[in-house]
Amino acid sequence: MEKSKTLLHTALTVLLACGMGVLPCRSQSTSSVDCFNAGIFFVQDSSAVTFQGSFSNSSAAQFSNNGQILFRKDFFNHQPNLNSPGIFSFTSTVPQHIAGTQPVRVAMLITDNSSGISLENSLEVIRSHQFLNGLIASASSDTYLAYEDGIQITGTSDKNHVIGWVRKSGSADFTFPVGDSQFLRTVTIKDLSQPSWFAVSYEAPGLTPTQVAAQQEQKQEQAKTEQKVADTVEKKMEPSGGSAGGS
Repeated sequence: MEKSKTLLHTALTVLLACGMGVLPCRSQSTSSVDCFNAGIFFVQDSSAVTFQGSFSNSSAAQFSNNGQILFRKDFFNHQPNLNSPGIFSFTSTVPQHIAGTQPVRVAMLITDNSSGISLENSLEVIRSHQFLNGLIASASSDTYLAYEDGIQITGTSDKNHVIGWVRKSGSADFTFPVGDSQFLRTVTIKDLSQPSWFAVSYEAPGLTPTQVAAQQEQKQEQAKTEQKVADTVEKKMEPSGGSAGGS
């Protein structure tokens, strides 16, 4: 069984890396290595795909997600006009990066990372964003977590919010889920007379959003280093085999 599982990982990776035709993902699929998509990648309705390694989507790729994709590491997008009607879930315990040369547009977003997510590319959410755990850092005023009219946002708290810039378009009332990494410091707009867009960030006293995001990045790197140390210690403590006896 384990052998067939490894073969599934290998086949998935080869197809993505070489861009060999269409890769329709049905039911449950998992890749445990870094993937590069230069072909056609399609996730069907009610299907789920998990990437344990990082995922990179090339400028020549055709990426379509009607189901759910769970990212355990980084996501890089270079495809213009990437639009995902399904769910993007960023779930991990190590720092994650959303980056690339082209923005990403998703219908539903789930973020669950106690070590934090760095937004280095604009990410637009259409229908819903569920904060389960962790902070999202967007240091640049040109890099937004953007929401459309009618968005439903749940789970914000002192531990779950955005450090940096959030953009909202439309005319509906909206509360920006921003803060300073320690506390949620929301900003609300109401009773707009016409569709508009607003970009909001919270500046902690004496700190700019860039500085706050830089602090978060340092915390992420520290968490990554601590995890490496913990993994090394755990590996050294693994039993090496053999037996012991006494009289």
